[in-house]
Amino acid sequence: MTNILAFIIALLLVCGGGMPAWAMGSAKEKAAVAAEEKPGPTEKLVIKTKSGKRHDFNVEAVSEPSAMMKGLMYRTTMPADHGMLFMFASEGPRSFWMKNTFIPLDIIFIDADGVIVNIGYGKPQSLDTVPSDGDVLHVLELNAGTAKKLGFGPGDIIYHGAFGNELEE
Repeated sequence: MTNILAFIIALLLVCGGGMPAWAMGSAKEKAAVAAEEKPGPTEKLVIKTKSGKRHDFNVEAVSEPSAMMKGLMYRTTMPADHGMLFMFASEGPRSFWMKNTFIPLDIIFIDADGVIVNIGYGKPQSLDTVPSDGDVLHVLELNAGTAKKLGFGPGDIIYHGAFGNELEE
């Protein structure tokens, strides 16, 4: 039985799946995975739909290349009102994949004015790319199903300091 488990773990590693948390042996390895799952500092972000509904989120805003490359990798959970905002230096076509990302995600592509261009859907650990429908400045990742549940779509507005359009309370 242990040979079969070792084979499965080796196969996961070779295929690029990373080491799942349940397969970690030592306390040090488990602590490393737990540290990966902890969110960083958050900022307020608001999405206002065309119908006027307002939805508040706490997002980790990342702009450093290393933080952007890591994104939400290795996390197994994310609170419903949380997300990650990827802040790029300039507009352009964007494409995301989900290697080593265990949480299914809505991937929201946003133009320089904070307007949602399109919404893609990321499947855990998939190498399939999820592209923007044209040039975007930033990308927001939320738990899968959030956009549909709350009625987000192209044309809705994202309010955050990155767009210079924060809402007043």
